[in-house]
Amino acid sequence: MSKAARTLGALTRLSRSAYLASTGWLLISAVASRLAALASTVVVSRLLVPASFGRLAVIQSAITALAGLAGFGVGVALIKRVAEVRLSEPGLAGRYVGTGLLATFAGGVGVTALYVASAHPASVWLVRSSHGQGAIVASSGAILFTALLTSIQGGLAGMENFRRVAVSQGLQSVLPSLGLILGAELSGLDGALGGFSAGNALAAVASLMILRATLRDQGIQIGWSRQSAVWKPLFRLGASAFAASLVVTAALLFGQLFLAYRAHGYAQVALFNVAYRWQLGVMLLPGTLAVVLLPTMARLGAEGRGNASTRLFKLNVRLTALVSAVPAAVLALLAAAVLGLSGRYYGHHVAPLRILMLAAVPGALNNVLSSASVSLGAMRAWLVSDLVLALAFFATAVVLIPGEGATGLALAFLAGYVATDLALIRPIVRRLHVNAG
Repeated sequence: MSKAARTLGALTRLSRSAYLASTGWLLISAVASRLAALASTVVVSRLLVPASFGRLAVIQSAITALAGLAGFGVGVALIKRVAEVRLSEPGLAGRYVGTGLLATFAGGVGVTALYVASAHPASVWLVRSSHGQGAIVASSGAILFTALLTSIQGGLAGMENFRRVAVSQGLQSVLPSLGLILGAELSGLDGALGGFSAGNALAAVASLMILRATLRDQGIQIGWSRQSAVWKPLFRLGASAFAASLVVTAALLFGQLFLAYRAHGYAQVALFNVAYRWQLGVMLLPGTLAVVLLPTMARLGAEGRGNASTRLFKLNVRLTALVSAVPAAVLALLAAAVLGLSGRYYGHHVAPLRILMLAAVPGALNNVLSSASVSLGAMRAWLVSDLVLALAFFATAVVLIPGEGATGLALAFLAGYVATDLALIRPIVRRLHVNAG
């Protein structure tokens, strides 16, 4: 074996070792976070009647979409841009972080203000009640703080400090979950949403302190700049991430509203969401692998180590398939008992959970493929794949929801995930081949 080959092998083994060590922290956080989130789902779904829990789920989906609008994809852009320059140009990395956070804060304040100002029409649209303004106002704080958390975690991931990413993600799950439970116990739907906002606010403040400490440890100062050399690369990538994210979150919101507007619709939304949150539990573990993959592949690409990047991608695909398929199969077999934790109504309707468990594997793989496409610069392929997801989802939802209810919405998710994965595979393989050559 040549010296060059031995060197490449050593670098690849080092990358794999660092990669697995990084994911260890995130996996620990993922387990703790998902346990907290699932516990809050079980408790809150028992505290609220199914129709109220369905309304809670619809508003949370709207918050996710609006937080994505406020953040404009800055979180994803920070991961890639900071990872590329943190070693070679630490000053530029600090300006990326500061500019990104400032833009996210401004966007979050603006979107939150518009949401509160339109509380009456928003309540009619989301919860089909002219007296639901209290729920809208109570949930509004979550828009700003969710957007900020995404950008803060993007900065931490770009610094490749995954232990602190894990801490931030844990805070983002545990604190809002506690807020949901306490609020629902004290004041029903409005209280749950107020607690959710308060929990996200505490998590954002703590995470910002963590980010500042991380940058200080590396001798990087947070700054900001109006120069096009700083904001253009950030927002060019952010725009693509924003468009892709908006398509996905809008699809989830549309599907739930389409279901909610039918007879007994909010109870059906509740049924779907209890099952969906178990699916998120399955997908969170492999999703942590994708968090590490994007900055690591971006750095390897910047260093000209295309073969190491390809091997890391293949390792990630194998791990993701394994850690999503096994728990999904177990939960599908135990569907009645799992859903029964939330109450008898949920335990008697197992089909949505079983379909979402089937969809968990292509859904988890989509996290890997999306992260790889961003790291490789295949932004157009990423955006096209999310448009394919939306089209497949919408077509299936419109056809199946009227007759199948929550089961039809679950089938729409399965169709969307499969379609988007098929759209991404070929462009990624082609880029990996070019980089390795």
